[in-house]
Amino acid sequence: MNIESSWEEIQQDAQVYFAALLRSERYSLMIGSPLELSFIEGELLRLTEFEERASELLKTKKVYDLHRNGDTPGYYNEIEYLRLEAGYYKTHSVPGGAGLSSMPVELYAKHWLLKEYLKQRKADLELSTDNQDIHVDDLAVLLKAENQFIKGMPMQDVYDHFRKKFVDSKSRNKEPFLTHDQLIIFLKKGFLGHKDTPKLHINVGSRESLATINAFHQFYSIVINDAYPRTTTEKFIELVFDCFDNWTIKQIRDNFKPGRVKTKL
Repeated sequence: MNIESSWEEIQQDAQVYFAALLRSERYSLMIGSPLELSFIEGELLRLTEFEERASELLKTKKVYDLHRNGDTPGYYNEIEYLRLEAGYYKTHSVPGGAGLSSMPVELYAKHWLLKEYLKQRKADLELSTDNQDIHVDDLAVLLKAENQFIKGMPMQDVYDHFRKKFVDSKSRNKEPFLTHDQLIIFLKKGFLGHKDTPKLHINVGSRESLATINAFHQFYSIVINDAYPRTTTEKFIELVFDCFDNWTIKQIRDNFKPGRVKTKL
């Protein structure tokens, strides 16, 4: 198997695994519930403790002793995590292939995709708890700000397009693709230059991913057809990748075009 395709399969299968996690009873009952923040803190603690345990194996060199003695079953998950963290599978194929049942896929889904999603949810909830939500006055300031991504294009036009596509419209799970607060965060990060803001995660199922990327391509089409400085396709692709963690750069690049699909999302 091609090594590059093996790494891509891990990432793609992990997206499917991650989506299934969010649909599971464990997460679907807690996300959005009054106990969500406490639940998320517990999940993040569990993930962090596992990562620290794996790191300790490496620091104490115990992992090398385990390999030398052929005694790895009890630490198989930790070893696979360390391989992922070190980029091992970018240059090595997964024994038996990737697939939803493989440990590298499960670990990537939990410790990269799920963990980042939970951290973002936690940050959003804490902002809400501290009464720091985006209010009407904040939105008014944003709409009057100068568009740093497309010079001359009013932020009102940007806001109207993405609000219609992602806030007013709903995903298959009957929830918006983005909350209004997340939309504002995206606009600040992507169009006003707030680069230090963490990536967001769009509420989208695997079968909706292509349509979601098309929403960005539609906006790109509006820009290049209107009287604004020409912006390259690659710049828009990087915008999507920099702001959202749903796709790899290759997935976005392969599907950022009307009527053509190369990569299964």
